[in-house]
Amino acid sequence: MEHRPLMLEMKCTARAWDDYIRRLAAEAGVPDGYRATLMFIARNPGASQKSVAEHNRVTSAAVSQTVRDMISDGYLYRESDSEDLRASHLFLTKKGREADDRLREKVIAAEQAVGNALTPEEFDETIRILRRVRDVLGIDERRP
Repeated sequence: MEHRPLMLEMKCTARAWDDYIRRLAAEAGVPDGYRATLMFIARNPGASQKSVAEHNRVTSAAVSQTVRDMISDGYLYRESDSEDLRASHLFLTKKGREADDRLREKVIAAEQAVGNALTPEEFDETIRILRRVRDVLGIDERRP
């Protein structure tokens, strides 16, 4: 069996997972451009556009357009900060929560399927190795 460089193998695996989640999002009725923002705000109600941009590693301008579209399509609403009227906070609407619930259910099932394909020892070892690689690269574990 031919061996590819480790980081190339990790990149291919990460890309395959992202493509798979993109397909799951489509099945859940979540437009691909909304997926990351929807999932972040579901876990961080009241998030600012700046925090969404930082988390998703995109520009504030890109998030601004996505947020406008998501508000227009009924997934999000915005509330002004009572102490700083220049700031606003983003929340999911009922439609947004329902979309996130559908997507989250599919993602959890996909994660379980991958986890179930490994023995408990393989699973633990994979996590240990991935964390070690992040340590070597100096990547903060809290970042996605």
